[in-house]
Amino acid sequence: MKKTKLILLALIGLFVFNSCEDKDPVDTKPSTEAYKTIVELKSLTGISVEQVIIKLADMGYNNHQSFGDGEVSIIHFFAHDSLPSMCLLLEYNNLICLSGYMGTNDKGVSLNHFENYSNQCVAYMTGKTYEYEGEIEDMDNESLFFTTHQDNQTYYMANKLNILSCIGSWESTTEVVLAEYEEDDGEYYANIAYTNTLLAPPEDSTKKSMIKEIFKSYKK
Repeated sequence: MKKTKLILLALIGLFVFNSCEDKDPVDTKPSTEAYKTIVELKSLTGISVEQVIIKLADMGYNNHQSFGDGEVSIIHFFAHDSLPSMCLLLEYNNLICLSGYMGTNDKGVSLNHFENYSNQCVAYMTGKTYEYEGEIEDMDNESLFFTTHQDNQTYYMANKLNILSCIGSWESTTEVVLAEYEEDDGEYYANIAYTNTLLAPPEDSTKKSMIKEIFKSYKK
């Protein structure tokens, strides 16, 4: 009888162990719905500008202008037919390596869009290894720099109505995502960008600066 009980206990223990083993591991990665804008921008990279033009036309972006040396790097701007939004692209070696949206609106809406874009960047980079860079410019044109999104976010939330700009970038070995809010001559911008760094110009070692310059090039 004692031996029978031991066998039963061993079988029960084996059953419990196997039941635990059969459970699916917990997936801590947010669903793509949490960063759908980044997924959309990423789909515009790694392809030719001719292919992008077709994709953007389906999304309502048709008014196309290009600037660049005409050989290696070209910046493309597409205006939306009905929304105050631009799609900005960087073409390098005949492939799109960077894509971004720039939108203008009133201050409150632009801040909300920026916060949504920042949340998407956080969700997209969850579980990945990356370096973070953040910068906030106050009304006195003084810049504060941050190495974590949490520190950037804490300052931003306490001072967002009294800043000129806020930017955050998340850079891994293969890609960069970036969110930016900026006030410029009474216009309020909320921007988001995705870069495939494997396709980007090799001289652009600071990808955040490259992205900022592309956004600024439209305003000039």
